[in-house]
Amino acid sequence: MPSTRDPNEVVNPGPGKLPAGTVPSSAFISIGGGGSGVALIQAHMADPVDAHMASAIGIEPVYALTGEALLTSAGGLIPGESVLDFIATMKDLLPLRPNYLGYSDANLPLDGVPVWSTLSTPGGYTAGGSFVATHHIWSAGVTSIQAAGSLFPADRGMLAIYLSTDGNYLNAGSTTLIGALWLGGDPPPAGVPGSNFLEASRLTAQVDYTASGTGLDQISLAWRLPYLKDYTAYPGAPYPAFDANFYRYQMAQFLTAPVAVAAGTPRSLLVVHWREAYATTLAKIQPSQLAAYLIQANCYTPAPVAGVFDGGNIETVNRHNFIVDTGGTPVISSYSYTVASGTTEYLSGVQSYNTLTINGSFQISNLFDTGYYTGAESPPNVPVGFASPAIVKLAFGDLGGADVEYGYYDLADGGATPFSTTNPPLSGDTANGTLTGVAIPTPTAYTPDGGVGAITLGAYCPWAAPVTSTGGNLVLFNSHPKTGGGTLSTETFEPFVDEKYRYVSAYAGSAPSPPLVPSGGDVFDPTGVLVGSDGKLQVVGHRLAYPTIDYTTHLPPGADYAAVLSSDGASHIRRYVRLFNTGIARNIGKLRIRGLSAAAFAASTPFSGNEATDHPGGAVVQLRIPGITGWLDLGRVKGDPDLTTTDGRGCRTSLTVVGSDLIVGYDTTEYSVNNGSGDFPIILRIGLIKNGTGQNLTVTEVEWQAP
Repeated sequence: MPSTRDPNEVVNPGPGKLPAGTVPSSAFISIGGGGSGVALIQAHMADPVDAHMASAIGIEPVYALTGEALLTSAGGLIPGESVLDFIATMKDLLPLRPNYLGYSDANLPLDGVPVWSTLSTPGGYTAGGSFVATHHIWSAGVTSIQAAGSLFPADRGMLAIYLSTDGNYLNAGSTTLIGALWLGGDPPPAGVPGSNFLEASRLTAQVDYTASGTGLDQISLAWRLPYLKDYTAYPGAPYPAFDANFYRYQMAQFLTAPVAVAAGTPRSLLVVHWREAYATTLAKIQPSQLAAYLIQANCYTPAPVAGVFDGGNIETVNRHNFIVDTGGTPVISSYSYTVASGTTEYLSGVQSYNTLTINGSFQISNLFDTGYYTGAESPPNVPVGFASPAIVKLAFGDLGGADVEYGYYDLADGGATPFSTTNPPLSGDTANGTLTGVAIPTPTAYTPDGGVGAITLGAYCPWAAPVTSTGGNLVLFNSHPKTGGGTLSTETFEPFVDEKYRYVSAYAGSAPSPPLVPSGGDVFDPTGVLVGSDGKLQVVGHRLAYPTIDYTTHLPPGADYAAVLSSDGASHIRRYVRLFNTGIARNIGKLRIRGLSAAAFAASTPFSGNEATDHPGGAVVQLRIPGITGWLDLGRVKGDPDLTTTDGRGCRTSLTVVGSDLIVGYDTTEYSVNNGSGDFPIILRIGLIKNGTGQNLTVTEVEWQAP
């Protein structure tokens, strides 16, 4: 049958057949073979296989679930009764139905707690990066509207219903709070009706709550059941089977009282499930508070991204892992690890790991009391995009390694039986994890201060800070190669990741031809433990530092350098010495220094010959041409106090700051000399002074540069 959407069409079909006398039979095109065109078209309309009319294939003029008229013959909206007309219009009238956890379930009409927007702008949530609409459209003839759906957790927080006249819920002038219901067992805030939740009945069904329909008491609750895997004990319960069982929490079906609206006037409802930690007073849930406080931290209901409902942006709200019990906190009852294997090296007497594999175990209680999690292995009824992130993480961020994550199916319960989709954890179960051969790769970032890093265990809750524990001992890790895959120590660059080029601190530099890599009695022993009152600085954790830390409780055991610090006398100077290759005979060049400020090594008092007195900033940086000059002070300008090349005379010619680096120019007056191996050495000596400042300074890189 032709569609009446064609304005040139004059045919006006009735519900299923053409009434006599509506149009002359000559208006119909004869259908092949001759005979009566009217008879043939009537047979065609009644054909259940090749029918064009909606009523011919059993479409009722009134929608049975709502009583809403659909076809024009019953006063509905569909302006014609062809099948195509019906499909096109009906499709626009039927919203997607989110289920109890926020994804589509065609068997549960209007299930879930959707965030509704205007009649013309969709509200919804994101699933796997795709926008899913949940808004409702009703016909212009509707004179009352209601909100209904499933509620979880139905024993926490406050449910509130708002009515908007323009869809902008953040506009207090167009938004009205029309209903509120306190869901927990504690006394509700003043002015808010309570739902009569009984803590003693938590593990069984709660009595239905029926709203009085007066004031804010507009929300009723039914099917108030514990969150179970199997609902067969409750015949007719509207919940299908779950793949998890947190029986502490209640679910419910909510229904608001009808809200009267003028026919044809746009209205929309917003349902917000406020958290009990926020909704402590009636004032906090007023429309005036929505703009600032309708955020995920304050409600169980998904909130719009960045507070945007409309304004040109499609509303996207994320239902991923949005349920949390604010009354529960995981407790890490035990966590420890031991070294299974690893490669090590010594730096300044302290053994550090280069690679590391650990074994260990952990136990966490209350973990399954704090929310809904799907685990690393998603249950069959949780769609892609709604799987929870790991609930336990072993974090190696300090050491530059990737985290190891555990979903609850990766854990075992108190009886050491692994969890699975057929053996999900109960809320009272204990999470037990085993660490077997967990490897920490060579770090790709600087190690933490002092070279000490934590292997941190974290138990995570939605929207809440993780509960963490470092367990066991901390770990010493050597961080070479440096960040970005840079070079180790070279003839002109020292990032303090090894001690290949380091000389003993007592090296006098009086011989005119030293090798760049020390030999003989000038070799620094990196395995030697530093002791009180010696002159050695520590290389550790990609830096040069005064030895101050007690490493004896770390893995592997190391020295107690806190005791070394205490045994050093006042103004004691510890030094680091190494040689750079200037390439050709030179008396000028530059040093790039990172970690020290210019004030730290400036000679800010008149020359006295006492390094500690002349450098109150705590550091001394000196240069020397082997066998030719004395120790020339980079903290004094050249010519201070005179132009000789004896100890303590100034040699600095320029000073600039580039990013994190100091670029210091120098002039030693005398030229570097070939040491017989094609190298032209210049000696660098860095000293840190125990004067209340120097022992807290560090140097992270030094590089010799041509002028």
